[in-house]
Amino acid sequence: MGCCYSVEKPTVYEVTLDSDGVAHHVAEGQGTHYIHVSENNETILEEKNTSNHDKPVLSAPKDPTMQGTIPPQLPSNQRIHPMNPNEKK
Repeated sequence: MGCCYSVEKPTVYEVTLDSDGVAHHVAEGQGTHYIHVSENNETILEEKNTSNHDKPVLSAPKDPTMQGTIPPQLPSNQRIHPMNPNEKK
């Protein structure tokens, strides 16, 4: 007979921080930080990543001399084995 147990996911709150650093719970999508609360009540404050849609995309003009080359791919059926220290190249 087996035994089962479940692992609870940590609770996550979306918050904003005021000028004193106090977190205030806000609606989903409105926060600037996440607070993760684990099952043993440990809290972790994580800064929320901002999406790329909010920031303007800046790119430098491409320099034709800086173009990279694509290395050739190995055949998919080729295996690579570790080198034997007694074996010479």
